[in-house]
Amino acid sequence: GCGDGNRLPETVTPFGIEISAGLAERARPGYEAKGGAVVCAPAVEGLDKFQDNFFSAILMRSYLEHEEQPRAVLEKSFRRLRPGGVIYVRVPDYGSINRQVRGIKWCGFRFPDHVNYFTNRSLCALARNIGFEYHRKNWHSMFDDNLIVELIKPRSAEHKA
Repeated sequence: GCGDGNRLPETVTPFGIEISAGLAERARPGYEAKGGAVVCAPAVEGLDKFQDNFFSAILMRSYLEHEEQPRAVLEKSFRRLRPGGVIYVRVPDYGSINRQVRGIKWCGFRFPDHVNYFTNRSLCALARNIGFEYHRKNWHSMFDDNLIVELIKPRSAEHKA
């Protein structure tokens, strides 16, 4: 879900992609009040509604683990980002210490909702293969089961994929 846009700074013009028609309608007034819009579609299709170099930033918080086509979404996002633009990603960290200790009882397992599980290494390889610079923002900890990263489109980026 793309939320209602109310938690974003006033200086942000929000655009959201929401697969649920009901949630898209609920979010639409908040986005439009700030000059933005909500597209009701799966992410891969929704990204096609925007021109290349449209976004300065994209937020993928607790989303990519639900996406059946993460590579396609990241490739299209790369094209839609302006040079120097950033994607903020937060996903459960399959390589976390807590996952290793808890095993099958790890809180990051959510069947059937989570269709992807990323480690720092796998997410970094995917992002770099597309052309992103990869910057991890948090470190291994017993108390953090997430990967928090910034994927930056280089200022002189050409799409690799």
